[in-house]
Amino acid sequence: MTGSTLSRDIVGELTTAVRDQGLRMGLYYSGGYDWTFVPGPIRIPADYEAVKPQSEAYGKYATLTCGNSSSATIPPCCGNDIDYPKSGHPLEIMAEYYNAVPDGVIDDRFGVKHSDFTSPEYQNLG
Repeated sequence: MTGSTLSRDIVGELTTAVRDQGLRMGLYYSGGYDWTFVPGPIRIPADYEAVKPQSEAYGKYATLTCGNSSSATIPPCCGNDIDYPKSGHPLEIMAEYYNAVPDGVIDDRFGVKHSDFTSPEYQNLG
């Protein structure tokens, strides 16, 4: 492939390769913590909230990270974890995702009321 790594859609390439094998792919993004924006540490329970970046700069960064694939290669499952920056406009991200992937699904970890499925992480499923 010609050009720099920055011009590649690596997620799109991987998604296409996965689809070519007859599989479906999902993406995971940890929107709640990014040590390059707010370095922590987490020592006490209150720190969990204190180290979640909420700046406009981080919101833009998270939005670019989550929306970095062409609509033809966006995976059918979009998963986030540890909340999502409010400055990243999670409901707008979801709307754009559904417009590009009408049969896509989104987990319940974006810190908003909408989701297509619940993460069982804090549940006993028997």
